[in-house]
Amino acid sequence: MIAAFKDGELEEVFGAGTAAVIAPIGRIHHQGENIQFDLEGRGPFATKVHKAITDLQHGRVVDTHGWVHPV
Repeated sequence: MIAAFKDGELEEVFGAGTAAVIAPIGRIHHQGENIQFDLEGRGPFATKVHKAITDLQHGRVVDTHGWVHPV
């Protein structure tokens, strides 16, 4: 990841899950190096992931994996 960042190839960094949906990552510290990221909005891939998760959560798409359980 650090090499991709230094080479300008790292395009988006985020965490994803059912509660936060998409959470931006502002900084990564790895093996003594810090990488600072711009947190200006979602990129195109994060936007697709956000839509996929929220569509699943709201029943707009069929849950083919058995992930959704009504509470």
